[in-house]
Amino acid sequence: DRELAQMDFSMFGVYPTVWIEQWVRPWLTDLLYLVYFIYYPFPLFILVYLYRKKQFTALDRSVFILLVVNYGAYITYFFVPAMGPRYYEPIMQLQTKVLNGIFLAVPIRNLIHVFEPNKFDAFPSLHIATSLTTMIIMAKYNKRMFLIFIPLFIGILVAVIYCRFHYVVDIFAGIVWTVVAFTLAGKFYDKKITGRLRPYCKTEINV
Repeated sequence: DRELAQMDFSMFGVYPTVWIEQWVRPWLTDLLYLVYFIYYPFPLFILVYLYRKKQFTALDRSVFILLVVNYGAYITYFFVPAMGPRYYEPIMQLQTKVLNGIFLAVPIRNLIHVFEPNKFDAFPSLHIATSLTTMIIMAKYNKRMFLIFIPLFIGILVAVIYCRFHYVVDIFAGIVWTVVAFTLAGKFYDKKITGRLRPYCKTEINV
């Protein structure tokens, strides 16, 4: 965490999670915790759409890419075990405002602790990597859905800093990892896996 925090400070001259405190409001805290939590079912919107449209190859390809993005990041956590600003003592001592919101923030935060038993999961940010991957898939298969969810994606970008889950460098790493994993996983799928969904051939709709 020390190195990641220092990288943030070197880039901005401040610690982003401390700097953003000037905009902390109870209602905004509730909203951004909710946005942060929506990340978990976020990919289901496009995956369910592809299933209902019987675009099974696109569905299979999308699931494969999402799995590569997620499991690749899990492996990275072994080599860069960082917990994020919310647990890094030097930054915690600088935070002056409690993020309790009105009525949503605390229960959502407690639920997040259940969903994320491993706290060494800050670098790269999977919230950013998975969300960006989902947005790319939406842009490819349903541009209307992509446009609708742009505000949510922007909200997630803000929420990971506002709610003190990530350093900005985690976001950059998540974006880079998405580009690398999406490209490599997509090429691997197209070369090695495409055409093997024989049980779906009679029902698939190609768009």
